Amino acid sequence: VGVAKADCDYLIRAFHKWVTTKQPFILAKVGMSLDGKITSGGAQKYITNNLALQQVHALRQELDVIMVGVNTIINDNPRLNTRLPGVKRVHHPLKVILDSRLRTPPHSKALDSNTLVACLESVPRSRMQAIARTGAEIVVLPPNRLRGKMLFEQLNMVALLAELGARGYTSILLEGGSYVFTTFINLQAIDEFHIFLAPYLFGASKLPFTYALQYDVSFPKPIFEQVGSNMLMRGYAKYTKAR
Repeated sequence: VGVAKADCDYLIRAFHKWVTTKQPFILAKVGMSLDGKITSGGAQKYITNNLALQQVHALRQELDVIMVGVNTIINDNPRLNTRLPGVKRVHHPLKVILDSRLRTPPHSKALDSNTLVACLESVPRSRMQAIARTGAEIVVLPPNRLRGKMLFEQLNMVALLAELGARGYTSILLEGGSYVFTTFINLQAIDEFHIFLAPYLFGASKLPFTYALQYDVSFPKPIFEQVGSNMLMRGYAKYTKAR
């Protein structure tokens, strides 16, 4: 017990959860406009600024796994690696792609020996073979059995989190998109949010942060930080059943 206890607890938050539950700690990173959109549809590649992007790469350096949905792979073709100029020992987290039907193009930049693609058993073997040739690992998951929830592409996320925890992965950086955020909120699985707000309004035609939620999410002790022209809100999530 001491003045630095809160700081120490924060530093070991992922390890503490994994030790006590064998489940990875999940941190959701969201970059969005003032009207809650996570895509711009314009010429700019990123909604958030360079300072925010640097913080995101610092999170990738810190956490064990980076997780995205297949739509992010198809639409953006990201590398999902860590880019920190000047850092000698760069940590590249395990890349996990949620893709029940294996729609991930085999030429995707994210596919290599440090990638895990989660799919359903019903996927044609030819697609599995094409992905396997890139060096990526394929993990076949059972379908979810939860009714009345929006669960991304019908993958059993509980089984996936148990598998990652069993492999010793203690933390996950969840980077979207909308269906993935919605799924994990409906599972009450996200422990912490880092939400970057950018000074834009994009309108109803762009992708929202989430779709229909089964739970309201509040942040009892939020921390706000000015990041250049962006605003970062970070905090632990508290879930309340939506009415």
